[in-house]
Amino acid sequence: MKKIILLISLICLTALLAAYNETEGNDTQGEANVIPTGSNIVTIYGETSSADTDWFQFSAIGQDHFEVNLASNTNLVIQFRNQSNGAELTMFIGETTGQFDITEPSGLVNWTIEIFALTGTEAYELTLTNADNNTLPVTLSSFNAANTTEGTVELKWTVQSETEMLGYNLLRNATDNEETAIGINGTPIPALNTSFEHSYSFEDIDVEVNTTYYYWIESIEIDNNVTYHGPVQITVKPEDEEQDAELIKYTKITKNYPNPFNPQTKISYDLSGYTDTEVPVSLIVYNIRGQKVKTLIDGYQTPGKGKSIDWFGKDDNGNDCSSGVYFYVLKTNDTVKTSKMTLLK
Repeated sequence: MKKIILLISLICLTALLAAYNETEGNDTQGEANVIPTGSNIVTIYGETSSADTDWFQFSAIGQDHFEVNLASNTNLVIQFRNQSNGAELTMFIGETTGQFDITEPSGLVNWTIEIFALTGTEAYELTLTNADNNTLPVTLSSFNAANTTEGTVELKWTVQSETEMLGYNLLRNATDNEETAIGINGTPIPALNTSFEHSYSFEDIDVEVNTTYYYWIESIEIDNNVTYHGPVQITVKPEDEEQDAELIKYTKITKNYPNPFNPQTKISYDLSGYTDTEVPVSLIVYNIRGQKVKTLIDGYQTPGKGKSIDWFGKDDNGNDCSSGVYFYVLKTNDTVKTSKMTLLK
């Protein structure tokens, strides 16, 4: 499988870019390696074809304006997709420039880039520029809750990097309503403010057994701006009860099978987290224009490997979908994964 080379230039922190390494020549997105770019300009070199799709993911914060430039485009289609609301920009054959805005008021916004050639093989050189040059204060890569043998709850979270962060508060509620959640840690937990991955933990001892709780992280910047992450859900087990929860480290999706399909296909996936908790998850099918076609999952599930769900080629209204390319997007509280499938009648 070909290698995709990321050339990172300039020195001003603004976004995170992660390369998706395809497996055995197909267009399945592999595990993302999150790379702090240290730059407001990222240049991506690669070669793609009609048989192999190149995927990238980047994340940014707040009100950012992005500009896209291609050295040339004789046979390429490039799609930028906002993972919360579908596609925002598609560049077709012949187009070498484009632009789009991130309009989320706060928090981390996840996007994917899909690059493929309609026919044959074509090399590309794509430059993605964040014109507003904003900074990303914190990148949270995981947030989990686990029972302890003492009948308490241990909260753990991992960050990839921190910039000008004051610290963290932890919130708890008996429902998934963040607005009525209460703080449980007293004073903020100080941030280390390093560019390296590191983890934090906190033990919540003020809980009742056989009770379900929801937890959030409140990250606080030096200027007192806050961002919320979560929730994670857990039911407290009695003290000294044997704990057999397994930690699933990565969320991922496996290539749907069969593909192409008509009219049924199975989508398999893994969910990260402790197997005695529940995490929010959604799995949505989009068409090539970025329009939502079918919501397959929208709720809470227990983390684990080898999960699956079937799609029968129908939309949310029960109508048969037409032949074509569709995207399925798996989203949890800290991860977005996207892959492509073809309905062929």
